[in-house]
Parts: sequence; C-alpha cells; structure tokens
Amino acid sequence: MIDLLWGDTEGLFYFQRNPNAERMLKAYEKDRIVSTAGHASSSKSETLAMLSVLLFLIYGKDIKVLVTAQTLASAEGKIWGKIRVAWQQACRFFGGEQNTVGKMMAGGMIRYQDAEGHSALAGIELVATNAGNAKDSVEKIQGYKGNTGLIFMAGDEWATLPIALWETVKKNLLANRRFRLCACFNPDSFYDAGGQISEPANGWDSITQ
Repeated sequence: MIDLLWGDTEGLFYFQRNPNAERMLKAYEKDRIVSTAGHASSSKSETLAMLSVLLFLIYGKDIKVLVTAQTLASAEGKIWGKIRVAWQQACRFFGGEQNTVGKMMAGGMIRYQDAEGHSALAGIELVATNAGNAKDSVEKIQGYKGNTGLIFMAGDEWATLPIALWETVKKNLLANRRFRLCACFNPDSFYDAGGQISEPANGWDSITQ
C-alpha cells in the first residue's frame, strides 16, 4: 500500500523505503511505545507522516492520530507539511478527497468524513506543544483518554515536548489499551522528554559504553 500510494518518484510525496524507516515500522508493529532518536535527515519525520496518513486511511472512523509539534507555523515546514502532501498524494491516487475517509481542514486537522456525516473525534490533528499552547494541549490530550478507538500519537520533535505533556500522556492515554506512541527526536539530554521516553529499564547508569 505504501508503494502504491507514495512510490511514484514524481508524486507530491515520495516515500523512499530505507533501513531507518523499516526499523521504525517493525518496532511499531511490536511495541506500544517506540522511541526513535537519530540525526537530521534520517527520514524520521517522513516516516511518521506516512504512518499517520496510512493508519487513518486503514482505520477511518476508528482512529485518532495526534501529531505533536512546537507550533502550527513550525509544523507547516516540518511534519504537518509532510502529512499535508502525503494526504494530497493519497487523494490523487483515490481519484479525489471525496473518495477517502477524511477532509483536510484549516488549523492542522484532517477530519473523518463519510457520506453519513463527519466527526472531529477521528482523523489526524496537530497538537502544538510550546509553552504558550501547553495548557490547551494538555486539555486536548486529556479529552481523548476515554476514546475507545485506536489512538496513535506521532511524536515529532519529542525532545522539545514539555515534561508536563509527557506526564499527561502517561497518565491519560496509556490507560487506553489501544494507544500507540511513536516518538522521534534529535537526542540532546537524558532529562528531557526524549531522554525520559528512551531510558533503559535499569536506568541510564546501567549503560557503560
């Protein structure tokens, strides 16, 4: 399906299969929480964007995808911009957005929609995580704790995530047995959200080399 939708090198969004992406996808199949630390241009955001759109196309009204970014403006040049063109390429493949399970809305949302109606409880939604939006983001995350469908969090720029938001994810979304998290970041500190989600079971002091 990935190759059909995004395998055209001349398409709006071309997803090139590579070892980094394959490792991320295999880890997603196996674990509820995936931590992906890597250097720039290692296809982390591209893989997250592709996976977000792919899961929505597969699960439709039975999934909510939450995408983290510092701000909507910064996300447009990063993961949300990639999600946007991946969605547009998928719509082109299906002969138009009307033949898919969603509709691109303003403000960082692809809302679930079918012939019978629409719902913002399903689809793909951007969650801004900078200090100015932290309170609203916490409330948004808490609002999905009772969602009985699949909740997938695409954690882009995870190391910049406020610790309070990560604590909210742990206390609220992890209670949902169908919650899945795939977080990507450039490693910087043991103590930020990236370091916390990556900590070995026996602590960072257990790593000797």
